[in-house]
Amino acid sequence: MAVVGLDMGNFSSYIGVARAGGVEIIANEYSDRLTPTYVTFDKSTRSVGQASKAMEVTNAKNTINNFKRLIGRRYQDSYVQQEKEFNAYSIVEGNNGSVNIEVDYLNERKRFTPEQISGIMFTKLRQITDTELKTKAIDCVIGVPCYFTDAERRAMLDASQIAGWNCLRLLNETTAVALGYGIYKADLPEPADKPRLVAFVDMGYTSLQASVNSLTGGYYFLISRGVNDSFGFTVVGDSPTFIGKVSENSPAASCGLKSGDYIVKINGQNVSRAQQRTVSNIIKHLKHSVTLDIHRYPNISSNRNIFSIVSSSETLSSEESSTCSDPSISYQGKNFLPSSPQSSRQFIDLAQIGHYIEPKSFVRQTTKNSGKPVTYFNGLHNDHFLGRTCLKVV
Repeated sequence: MAVVGLDMGNFSSYIGVARAGGVEIIANEYSDRLTPTYVTFDKSTRSVGQASKAMEVTNAKNTINNFKRLIGRRYQDSYVQQEKEFNAYSIVEGNNGSVNIEVDYLNERKRFTPEQISGIMFTKLRQITDTELKTKAIDCVIGVPCYFTDAERRAMLDASQIAGWNCLRLLNETTAVALGYGIYKADLPEPADKPRLVAFVDMGYTSLQASVNSLTGGYYFLISRGVNDSFGFTVVGDSPTFIGKVSENSPAASCGLKSGDYIVKINGQNVSRAQQRTVSNIIKHLKHSVTLDIHRYPNISSNRNIFSIVSSSETLSSEESSTCSDPSISYQGKNFLPSSPQSSRQFIDLAQIGHYIEPKSFVRQTTKNSGKPVTYFNGLHNDHFLGRTCLKVV
């Protein structure tokens, strides 16, 4: 039978098979071509895919996602430490500095490696393939990010072998995109003619990959490639809880919360994606004694230049703060502009509330606190983005 193509992403997975003169993405048992990359452990069961994602809130500490970023890495890796802050499940150090994920399973505390979790996901993909094709699928090609190291690639091969796959090749995702474009093109220039230059952009859940390629009939050459391994659709999803409309006489308003505030901590604990609904209920009712740490953007009108606002590390002034009617609830916050990876991440969400500034040339401002010039582009700090180099648009 034909070789199966597997794309296991950080958020979703896809299975491609060659049939009917093309490549078809096959559906799972829910008639959905997208299978969430989620694994959940319970007292006596193990759920994968859609069934697992449905438990993301009710069983957050035992629902594992985003584990592809952990595969093949060491515990002290900056990626791993970053993931610890944004996931509800427990990431701990294993033997020889490896990464382990700790869950409650079969009425005891168990540890799994990211390769084992990935193997469980690959097993699910094989079950879907076998059911759809009505035969045992063995051979496969797996897409991996072009920036994967040798250790990460070997770990991906190990994970596929756990599920019984025979991986014939690991294919860079940028290469797969280029092949998907060029393989059916009948109007490409002849090899002796001037090649066609095409840029391919692959934006996933946690990363952005772009490549410029030279294509002629039967030939493909990579000219240049750029990667931001932390810029993806998860940027908004990982942001702290955003407060929408706050009614004038609501408990939230009486405790000083305003529309546009971000809840970043509750009782000193960071807010993770899996806790969003719980956080929303706390904000809605405010019946419990809680400490809310917030970030607040300065008020921005549609005709006000964002670059004229200076950042401040001071806590809210007395005229900006309001007295909470419930003395059991304390409240603190900071006004800020993007000057750190964390605040740059949050600033992106201004696009969602109508305060996005159209692209402009680089603007230099002197901050109130340090007196040092800081360069902003489009409201984002030019030097960092999520702790890594920001892509420069030219």
